[in-house]
Amino acid sequence: MTKSLGFALLLLSLAGGAHAATGKVPACDPKGPNFCALDGAEDIAFIPGSDWMLTGAQMINVKTKQRVPFPMPPFEAPKKVAAAHGYADTSAPDCPGPPTYLHVGANDIKRVGSEVHIVIINHPDPKSVPPDQIGGRVELFSVDPPGGSPVLHWLGCFPVPLPYNLNDVAIGPKGDIYASHQHERVHSPEEQAALRVKWLAHEPTGYALQWKHGAGWTKVPGTDVAFANGVGVSYDDRQFAVAGTYCECLILVDRKSGATRRVPIGVAPDNITPLKGGGFLAEGNTAAPVTGVDPCRGAENRPCAFPSAVVQIDPHGLVTYLFESDGTRVPGPSVAVLHGGQLFMGSAFADFVTVVDRPPGAPLE
Repeated sequence: MTKSLGFALLLLSLAGGAHAATGKVPACDPKGPNFCALDGAEDIAFIPGSDWMLTGAQMINVKTKQRVPFPMPPFEAPKKVAAAHGYADTSAPDCPGPPTYLHVGANDIKRVGSEVHIVIINHPDPKSVPPDQIGGRVELFSVDPPGGSPVLHWLGCFPVPLPYNLNDVAIGPKGDIYASHQHERVHSPEEQAALRVKWLAHEPTGYALQWKHGAGWTKVPGTDVAFANGVGVSYDDRQFAVAGTYCECLILVDRKSGATRRVPIGVAPDNITPLKGGGFLAEGNTAAPVTGVDPCRGAENRPCAFPSAVVQIDPHGLVTYLFESDGTRVPGPSVAVLHGGQLFMGSAFADFVTVVDRPPGAPLE
């Protein structure tokens, strides 16, 4: 049963957390509906027109259960790939060439013209490059129509200059890329403590970025939020959204006019997923902002759950609750995706993807 944002917040207020919990939950059952033993399950995206799910460094066919590892270097040079497969060179002109390492972070998949493109954040290699000396890269791939296992081709990259510190990435309609600069990098416990104070006060610490040919990386005006997290471009390309985790809000940006709307959603959102009918899915903590997930931060506590919800935000900013968890069974979700009549929820606090039936009232994918 869905309910309005106001009614949901009232229920949470009346409950006062009495029936909510935060802490370790049972490990994934390989005989159940979930997808277990994953090397990273914080972000999820599906290859259009297929049952192939990308999460972390693996691609999984959710119907057949087949798993294929994400391709690793070495890769062909982009000009050779473009000549062989007819893809346009949409890489940044300052891309130094194929990566020598691949630390797969957040991802996005989108049909661009007749092609399907995949972008991933490639975090700096701490073994060879100190993280405070480089911002990493966004890698661009194309994927052949998946008649069988997906075949990926590296097309290029978008180097990320300092001081940008990316959390999520999304594909725009004309070769542009969106990303979230979550906050300035911290170099000491004192800086981390000062950053946490800003989050507790809901002060802006980050914003959205856009990469465009001829301009490179620039800030998206009006997107300053407390911990810029997930980003997404609507299916009709009319809206861009960025999640503010510690302001419990989404910023909706009209891509034509640049006008922005701040939408309170009652959830500390992580990633954002566009919906084919318009709008976005968001998910996250419904306990106390910042401190509500503290018991889950240590790796020794995982898999870990906290009170959470999945919400739908329509193009006009109307918020509808679709799925709620009291923190006793579903690992705290960092992403939610509807596919094939089911809701898939990945988590930064577990090594598996949780699968449940499509909630009543949820939009059709």
